[in-house]
Amino acid sequence: MFKVTKILLRRNADVNARDTVGFTPLLVAAGWGRDTVTELLLTRRVDVLAMDDQENNILHITAANGRTNVMKMLMAKYPKEMDSILIARNRHGWTPLDFALRCGQIGTTKHLISTILRKTDLKQDARTSSRTFVHTRFFVVKMEDFDSHERYTYRFLSGEEGKISYQMPRCNWFIEAGSKEEYEEVRLFSTKYENKLRQCLAKS
Repeated sequence: MFKVTKILLRRNADVNARDTVGFTPLLVAAGWGRDTVTELLLTRRVDVLAMDDQENNILHITAANGRTNVMKMLMAKYPKEMDSILIARNRHGWTPLDFALRCGQIGTTKHLISTILRKTDLKQDARTSSRTFVHTRFFVVKMEDFDSHERYTYRFLSGEEGKISYQMPRCNWFIEAGSKEEYEEVRLFSTKYENKLRQCLAKS
């Protein structure tokens, strides 16, 4: 993938092109944990604030897929840009932390919580909502009980091997979520910071 990307960039490929669900090359590379490709793309004039059709930004995508290293790299390289979208909500009202929690990603959960609590001057999103991360809970169903045509409910799929994947509402892509044990670790960790986070996110 890295070699192909280098060839395409040499031929002036559009680094901000979008696919059918609004994903840019950067969103794909970061979301799928392709660190070297992500770093390569960032050497070009890439839009780090790009969003997909559901208004998910790069922090939503990396949080959902547990790409802690990519998230840390982006926050170090683009601190102002990442601060501006740290608690931004997508079209369905989700913040990046909502994704980290729902998908059972302990690494990104810890990093987002510590970052949010360090920031005291975050610009609030213009859209207000009474929902905070404490309202975020996941719903696991058996694979055979899942309706693939259902587009309006947040659902996790419990596979035969105990793996869990998550379907984005109104989207065609899936996220491989954490294990059941990791969900419990995420829940216990986040509970300790629930009251502080409620204050940080209540008006986002």
